[in-house]
Order: sequence, then structure tokens, then C-alpha cells
Amino acid sequence: ESIARLDQSGDAGLTIPEHEVGRLPGALESTNVQDFALADTDRDGLVSAEELAARRATSVEVANASIASAGLTAPFDVTKLPQLLTRPAVVNNFDLADTDGSGVIDGSELGADLTRRLGGSPSVTTAQVQGLLEAFPQAQHGDTRGLNLSQYESFASEDAVRGFLRIDTDNDGRVEDAELSALITQVNQGQNPTPLTNAAAQMRAALDVDNNGFLDITEQQTAEFERTMEPTNVQGFALADTDRDGL
Repeated sequence: ESIARLDQSGDAGLTIPEHEVGRLPGALESTNVQDFALADTDRDGLVSAEELAARRATSVEVANASIASAGLTAPFDVTKLPQLLTRPAVVNNFDLADTDGSGVIDGSELGADLTRRLGGSPSVTTAQVQGLLEAFPQAQHGDTRGLNLSQYESFASEDAVRGFLRIDTDNDGRVEDAELSALITQVNQGQNPTPLTNAAAQMRAALDVDNNGFLDITEQQTAEFERTMEPTNVQGFALADTDRDGL
């Protein structure tokens, strides 16, 4: 199968250029060959989604999502294995989190996953998990509200989640005006002690894409939010907004 795909001259063999273009040296690393051999249980030279699922002890749905996320289609030959393994961390984390093998990480599984990946600091509440899921309108899969692999892959990194949860001091999975005000005051500390409550409300209104009165993690994790919260910007605004109307 590998030769047939890479043999541009049609002579049933590989020249050095065909060999190098096909990246066979990487594909034929011992760990890749062994992993492929263990997965290819029917010995047809291809690994199907069902075989990959069996090899990873996960569901076919998760295997299909993993294959699609690598830009591949099943079944695939041994030369594609390195490409499939380019994102092992997110796939491994998903497999660990998806304890029931359903292909969807529900609220309880996401909470346990975040607690594990954040090392328990800060702790993650049930309300916070539900608030985080609210940021994904497509996170409804039949009767289950949760994240499939592609949604999990686009989910915020550990550092982003940790930063969001530290701002979310009331642990409801949302950042409200009072929490933004506290953050702005903290960033502005030592420069101008006057409260900037109105500035927080104006900032939230500008970033609140769905106009629901708070910031979810996708609205908070934007370049505009990061740029606005740079200390020089906050402090400069505080000095300029003398009437404290937030404008």
C-alpha cells in the first residue's frame, strides 16, 4: 500500500527521491511500525477507524474525530501514522477525560479533566464547568451537553482556563462587572486608587458579543481583552477618565 501510493514511476519500487518525498524514514521509525502493526489486526496494510479505536481502547467516534483532526481519512497506511501523531497530547487528554468512551466529554468528565490538568489549583466547581460549557453553543450532542474532540481541541489551554478561573472569584463560570472591576483595580494598584467600576461595565459591554451581561471564556480570551488589560493601558485610562464614567 505504501509503495503503491509513493511510486510515481509505476515500476513497483521506490527510488531515493520517491522514498524521501514519502517521508518513509519517519514513517518507518520502530515505534511507528510497531504501533501500526499492532493496530492493523486484519493485516491488509491499512488501519481503519475501528482498528485505531481498538488499539487506543477508545470509541470509534473518538478514533474518527482523531483521524479527521489530523486531516486524514480512514483507512490509512503506515506513512500517515506520523501525521496522525502530530497532536498526541490533545488526543491523549481527551481519551483520559472521556471515561465512558462515548466520544463526548460531559460536565462531570470536564470538571475532573480540568482538576487533573490544573493540578487542583484553582479548584473547579460544577457551576464553573457549566459556565464554561455555555461558551460553546454547539456543545449539545443528543441528550448530552459536552465537548467532542474537535470542540475539546479548540477549548482553552490550561493557562487560559487557570487565568479565567482566577478572575471568576464567585465561581459561577462567568466574569461579571464586579469581577472585572476588581481586576482593573488590581492592575491599576498604586497608580490611582479611585475605583473604576464604570470602566469595567463599559469594557464588559464592548467585549460581550452575545450581550448576556457577562463575559464567558471565549469572550475573555481575546486579543482585545489582553491588550486592554495591559497595565500601561489601564493606568493611562484611569488617569484620563477623571469623571469616572468609564469613558
